[in-house]
Amino acid sequence: MGQIGAQQLSGEPGSLTVDYSYGIGDISGPEGDTCMFGSGSGVVSVVLPLLGGKTLSLEGPFKWLSAGLAGKVEGKLGDNTFTAMEGFPLEPDHLDENCTTKPLVHFMSVGKLVVTHP
Repeated sequence: MGQIGAQQLSGEPGSLTVDYSYGIGDISGPEGDTCMFGSGSGVVSVVLPLLGGKTLSLEGPFKWLSAGLAGKVEGKLGDNTFTAMEGFPLEPDHLDENCTTKPLVHFMSVGKLVVTHP
């Protein structure tokens, strides 16, 4: 729970949509990204439930980079900035994808996102 500006969040689940590039960011090499290093950019959209039943929709650009099984994301949601640290646990149905003997194609992203209102 918390608030963004003067709007009080309800604490109920919202939605998150991410559209991003892979292999063309600040630390990507000529061959693109690898399991060791990756980066890119994109657009994130969120719909957050507010107290009283209304919702707050925000969208904005972001950049990301990763090293191994950890990553950092920074961007904007409307007038707000956000930072997220994330981890990439292996997808349970694809544990053979380990970046050593088989490319990593399926993955999950879990982490915490902190939004700062100006």
